[in-house]
Amino acid sequence: MAEIDVFCFPYAGGSAMFYKKWPALRSGLALHPVELAGRGSRVGDQHYDTLSEAVDEACNYVELHNRSGVYALFGHSMGGLLAYETACRLAAAGYRQPEHLFLSSTRCPQSFNAREPVAHLSDEAFMAKIMAYGGTPAEVFADEALKAYVLPILRSDFRLLENHKTADYAPLSCPFTVIYSTNDTVLREDVEPWMKKTVQECEFIIYPGNHFYILEHMDEVYGLITGKLGAYLTAKPTVMTWQ
Repeated sequence: MAEIDVFCFPYAGGSAMFYKKWPALRSGLALHPVELAGRGSRVGDQHYDTLSEAVDEACNYVELHNRSGVYALFGHSMGGLLAYETACRLAAAGYRQPEHLFLSSTRCPQSFNAREPVAHLSDEAFMAKIMAYGGTPAEVFADEALKAYVLPILRSDFRLLENHKTADYAPLSCPFTVIYSTNDTVLREDVEPWMKKTVQECEFIIYPGNHFYILEHMDEVYGLITGKLGAYLTAKPTVMTWQ
């Protein structure tokens, strides 16, 4: 049976659990939400010192779980940068490139470096910045136990982004789909440079909403992914494999 492994990377502060909200039935897909250190099922693991450490782990994870030999990568926000760097690192090592790279609300690397640093801010100012993205309910920071869990993860992830310098990788040879939204701090000019990162097609798709538009358009985004990967899918529905 034709199958494609789809590896999904979380946004800053997020965990693999986010992708388990996606529809449970699609034909021929094995969905692999990537769990980063310090959260979710890996809450006891030490946070990364650099983004490159996370990419190293992601490369190992893809190699270990890509049982079909064919795979795609998806990432939202910080997860998109992780997906891109994982693809580039694997390609540089001679590993098969993904069939498709999906980047959601993700600035091209040079735009990440131009962002205002926020990881150093006071708790109140930092939480205000996070809340402005629209993906964190106010109840999370109102609950002291939840805040104590989430805040260190968010600070660590933002620190990784702010200190990271992306290498000058050669363009990939897989098509890109770049998704962004109408009311986001990630602007068209932040995503357009992605077309220079591949020698294949780079399609741009826009949805209404803020940085976390995906919360309201989850089914549509998943449908977009399965549509793009349709050539590798079988006609008979099968249950997704959760790793």
